[in-house]
Amino acid sequence: MQAEPYENDSTVIPTYRRKCAPEGLCTRRQLRKRGLRPNGHDPVAQLRYWRRGWRYAYLYDVALAAPVRPMTPGRWRSIAAMFAARMTCPQCGELREEFIATSVGHCTHCTCPEIGCPQCDFGLPASPEPTHENPPDEPPRPLMMAA
Repeated sequence: MQAEPYENDSTVIPTYRRKCAPEGLCTRRQLRKRGLRPNGHDPVAQLRYWRRGWRYAYLYDVALAAPVRPMTPGRWRSIAAMFAARMTCPQCGELREEFIATSVGHCTHCTCPEIGCPQCDFGLPASPEPTHENPPDEPPRPLMMAA
């Protein structure tokens, strides 16, 4: 099938219909599925498809793609810190087991101080003071990584 040219800002790249792109061209999701990334290269073509209007998906050359960068321990630590920041209530400062809603800005316990409130605690009985579940020789685990 012939590719029809489509003007995109200052360049003209070939446009294909769904399932008509030549071998060796993939979208970002297809590259990721293969364990690759575009490696900073610009798209070489695009797909045009209909979904409540015409939409476009960029196509990248597989030959120019590079492997996905592996997760390093530093990246894992930064992701864990981001999750902990989203689960820490700004009012009471406690690390909760759920994300703090940005629309509310604080945890459900700060919304309703009544212990065991069925609307805030989802009908759960009031919990006693936390006990140490870890053996004395084992350091305490963060809530988000607890089994």
